[in-house]
Amino acid sequence: MSRRSLCVASALSVALMACSALADLRPSQYFANASLSIDGLGVVGAGTGQLQANIPSGSQILGAYLYTSSIWGGNVSPATVFPVRLNGTLLNPSAGTLLTPNVNPANTVRYDVTNIVSSAIQGGPGGLYNFNLQETGDNDGSVLVIAYRNAATQGRSALIYDGELSTTGDTTRLNFASPYTGGNLIMSLASSFSRQPSFQY
Repeated sequence: MSRRSLCVASALSVALMACSALADLRPSQYFANASLSIDGLGVVGAGTGQLQANIPSGSQILGAYLYTSSIWGGNVSPATVFPVRLNGTLLNPSAGTLLTPNVNPANTVRYDVTNIVSSAIQGGPGGLYNFNLQETGDNDGSVLVIAYRNAATQGRSALIYDGELSTTGDTTRLNFASPYTGGNLIMSLASSFSRQPSFQY
């Protein structure tokens, strides 16, 4: 069975009492009184591009994570995740965390880039920030997830789930301690590799 690597990020407007996940998605990070900024980028070959973050003025950066995946990298199985540069800083896969479960030829590495992101954002004017990304080999995409806190995020919870889902269909269930009756629930799905009926992306 082919599978795809995922980063699922959730922002809740009320505190989550209890949460578990099925379908190989596992809680990775939890931030109280926080929100998330998420952006993804795919380039061809050893290319370059920009990941963006929309962070309000006066926000405190709680954590920042760069996910980089390779499906076909190096034509080997499991695939090689090539190093990347984020704002000029070289990130080698050996310095990151290989996501588990890792049951397919694809690999996803998560880097903690909090220091890189914080130095670019904290104390700045707020709004849209650009982060230059350069792939040194043929990776299959990157996602930047930033958790931040400010006065407007009080009462919210931000969660990040990592894992894999089957490309033939899968189910993920978030179990709450009681029925969710709060405000808006925002969920984002960052898929490092997907398949459409007519093509692989």
